[in-house]
Amino acid sequence: MNEQSVLSPAIQAEIDRVAQSHGYDSAILSDLVAFAIAQTAPSKPAKSTKATKAKKPKGPSLAELKKLVFARFGVANTAALKKSPQFQQVSQGKKLDLARKPAWEFLKDCELLPSPPEPLSLKELKDEIYEKFSVKTTKALKASPAFQMAMDGMDTVNLAKRDGWEMLYRRFIGVLPEEENQTGPDCINGVNIFNYFRPWQVFGLDSKTAEDKDVKAAYYELSKIYHPDNAETGDSRIFQRLNQMYRSLVSEA
Repeated sequence: MNEQSVLSPAIQAEIDRVAQSHGYDSAILSDLVAFAIAQTAPSKPAKSTKATKAKKPKGPSLAELKKLVFARFGVANTAALKKSPQFQQVSQGKKLDLARKPAWEFLKDCELLPSPPEPLSLKELKDEIYEKFSVKTTKALKASPAFQMAMDGMDTVNLAKRDGWEMLYRRFIGVLPEEENQTGPDCINGVNIFNYFRPWQVFGLDSKTAEDKDVKAAYYELSKIYHPDNAETGDSRIFQRLNQMYRSLVSEA
């Protein structure tokens, strides 16, 4: 192909002048100049292919999330997860749809509260009561004069059921491990006031340092909250129980 067509008129005119002056073939000079220009011209950039959109890092699948959550909560499946105390704590007040991925993503990253202590077994409950009254069997406990005296004036306790042993534990031993720092409508300062008669803790006072004025002030503050005349927070049951506790503290003074 003749490269002459790629030369500008000015260049071609100069080629013709040189060819005429020196007796060269104008066409050959034109081809040489065109070839030289072609070799030195910047090459056109190759057409870029369509830029692919940067893909976002792919997170774990739903199945993978479930495995992570099960391992984190120490359970084997969704049914066990729902019964887990830790799950019940972190899901309280939240609507977690376990049929959808966001709920599992939340469970994977949420802050876990300490696991509540395991309840005492029935044998452990019995052993604590037996030791308290220096007996080794339920039959001996019932026959114990010390036990009979301690139970005087109390409602009959059914020792054929766990509830009965829990009532004895609360009455004579202390707070059940799983009932430490309780919360709920019947709880004040971590105490379920209908399960435990612990006036000092309920009133938030130290029995060793509190004075009569402190007892009255604490009772007054609680009374303002739970007095039946308080339309928003009044509760006659709680108020009556607080009166019982207040009278017990006043009688100790």
